[in-house]
Amino acid sequence: MTTTEVYQEVYAKGMERSAIEATALKELFDNGLIEVESRRKRLKLPKGLTHESGIHPGEMSVLSLALREHAAAIVDDRRARQVARALGVRLSGTPGVIIELVKRRIISKGDARGALERMVDEGWYCSAKLFSALLRTIEELE
Repeated sequence: MTTTEVYQEVYAKGMERSAIEATALKELFDNGLIEVESRRKRLKLPKGLTHESGIHPGEMSVLSLALREHAAAIVDDRRARQVARALGVRLSGTPGVIIELVKRRIISKGDARGALERMVDEGWYCSAKLFSALLRTIEELE
């Protein structure tokens, strides 16, 4: 599940500029694997947190949804992850989603490796040690 803010930012605007992640998300949205949550249902966060936290409104909407649903928030931004930890929100990131998609046999191991490589090519940073561990985890999946 995601929020309308994230849907607009990552998918709708991404399709306009032909971003790789938007193309990958299209299939997930089209097949109903990702549901877009209604704004009116969202839990309100402590007053002032949005302005004081220094994180993007889309990330704040994800944290709010995760709190309401008692679910993990998928955020990669360092500051958003810090705020999530302060709020007691469980976390995952894009690599965690990729691994979960392989586990559920939605994407192949090769597609997962390719997605991680494209992320790095497009500016996502992780240490060589973490990148190696992610590839190893993908290879070891049944």
